[in-house]
Amino acid sequence: MQTTYLSMGSNIGDRQYYLHEAIRLLGKHPKIMIEKVSNFYESSPVGGVKQDDSTNLALKVATLLEPLELLDFIHEVELSLNRERKIHWGPRTIDIDIIFYGNSEIQEENLIGPHKELLIVYLV
Repeated sequence: MQTTYLSMGSNIGDRQYYLHEAIRLLGKHPKIMIEKVSNFYESSPVGGVKQDDSTNLALKVATLLEPLELLDFIHEVELSLNRERKIHWGPRTIDIDIIFYGNSEIQEENLIGPHKELLIVYLV
């Protein structure tokens, strides 16, 4: 099992519902075990797009999925919770980011780890 840290946020609709539902859906995967869930915290928008504040949390999970498999499943969860990718840094029902995948350094076209905005995520 690989220890992995995820960051989640929502700033559309019932934000806490989307976060709870994302946790539930992630935890249903047979190769993902939710180990810890942080408290909710609020953050201001990042990226210059005018939008509401976000409700956020962090997760510690253990997974048998490889990094890109995990990312694919995360995208499935986001899609099932009506995530639309219309505006970069724009409003979203749910956003799930892989912050750390163990001690791995990942340099893929669609996945960089540790997360490239790690400092932003950590400071909010």
